[in-house]
Amino acid sequence: MPCRSSSRWDSFTRFRRDAQGVVSRVGLLLLDEIHLLNDPGRGPTLEAVVARMRTLSQSADVRGTPIAALRTVSLSATIRSNAHSAGPSLAHRPSPPLHRAPGVS
Repeated sequence: MPCRSSSRWDSFTRFRRDAQGVVSRVGLLLLDEIHLLNDPGRGPTLEAVVARMRTLSQSADVRGTPIAALRTVSLSATIRSNAHSAGPSLAHRPSPPLHRAPGVS
């Protein structure tokens, strides 16, 4: 299971010759700190990673591999006040939290 920051994954998928073999085995894209989409410094890289992974998942070359059924889970501890801003970029509607830690409203 590759675990990378958005900038590292962006670099890996763009510049490594063997990236396609690794990327084709990714079935779940877990995006933490999704509220950074609005950050001028880090948002464009995060958005590029999401777009690239979605494009790759729809390629005819990956049929029958895990990425062909790519699922995306977006996480943020602070997105409650601006959840509407992330939805259009990710082409989905935000879901209510599945679990809240005790003492967290």
